[in-house]
Amino acid sequence: MNVEQAAFVGITALSAFGWRDDNASVAFFFYQRPADGQGSTLRDEWGLEAFWCFQLTPQLDLTPSAVFYLRSGRVSQDDPVAIFGLRLRYIL
Repeated sequence: MNVEQAAFVGITALSAFGWRDDNASVAFFFYQRPADGQGSTLRDEWGLEAFWCFQLTPQLDLTPSAVFYLRSGRVSQDDPVAIFGLRLRYIL
């Protein structure tokens, strides 16, 4: 990905929702694409990301996440795009 400028601003809540070992975050992101002069179809993009990491056991946590592209760099329409994920981490 060729990016000229990028900016991220976010906030994290430790002990989210009253749970001691959980945390939740939300962030805004912006990528500015350079003008390549070759007719590139990539555009500037921006959006939001949110996740909640919660501890299931002392060695296991689960993190659902969502990324919302309010303007995607690869889609020609300005329709929002959503990507959802789920991470499971086990610490040996």
